[in-house]
Amino acid sequence: MIVVSDASPLIVLDAIGQLTLLPELFGPVIVPSAVGEELARGRDRPIVPDDHVWMSVRSPRRPGGHGVRPALGTGEREAIELALELQADLLLIDEAPGRREAERLRLTFTGVLGILGIAKQAGRIPSVRELIERIQRETSFRLSPGVIEQALEEAGESSS
Repeated sequence: MIVVSDASPLIVLDAIGQLTLLPELFGPVIVPSAVGEELARGRDRPIVPDDHVWMSVRSPRRPGGHGVRPALGTGEREAIELALELQADLLLIDEAPGRREAERLRLTFTGVLGILGIAKQAGRIPSVRELIERIQRETSFRLSPGVIEQALEEAGESSS
């Protein structure tokens, strides 16, 4: 399985102590060089430890040559370009403009909440709700109530 990730899923999962879900669920994860730089910038420790044999950093071979709209951030744009180039099975991306672009380009994608849903289905975590609550408490990552409810419903944890 070829999986490419933007920065936000890595940052959020790291913040709640669940970064190891990625190699457990997907095996190796590829990040574009702009995302690798973003993960290293201004941190007292690397997001991904030195023994991260499950993650590799690659640059798109043809930056700007895939029809990706240039209005996206560099990391998002490179993640989408790399996913197209590698014919990735899955793109991990959270920001709405990047998701819209991925959809326009017919990429299969999910974000942090989708990863948590997959992890619950795989028996890797007991509760999506608990981790969403941690995301809300421990990070600045914003989730709309509708998106949260949809994720909980898909995980069989809906309050309705």
